[in-house]
Amino acid sequence: MTSVMKTSSQISGLLKQLLTLMYTPAERATDALGYIEAQCTDENFLNLISYMKHTWFGIWQRKDWSQFMITARTNNDMEGWKHDVNNR
Repeated sequence: MTSVMKTSSQISGLLKQLLTLMYTPAERATDALGYIEAQCTDENFLNLISYMKHTWFGIWQRKDWSQFMITARTNNDMEGWKHDVNNR
């Protein structure tokens, strides 16, 4: 496997980990982000983490975006209702 492919595969795995942060308990999210950050040296990926630190962790409170232990994670019920109203 070439170095580029290894890096691409690594970045893909780290992005998947970033996407799961919203399902991490709010009190553990900072540690989880630090763990992800420590695994990568790619400048673009580190810029993404910097953005996340500024917005997800800096502007908003973790409890506002954490989906840990929340049963309804979609708005499908509302979208279904809206569809019915619009098609009457």
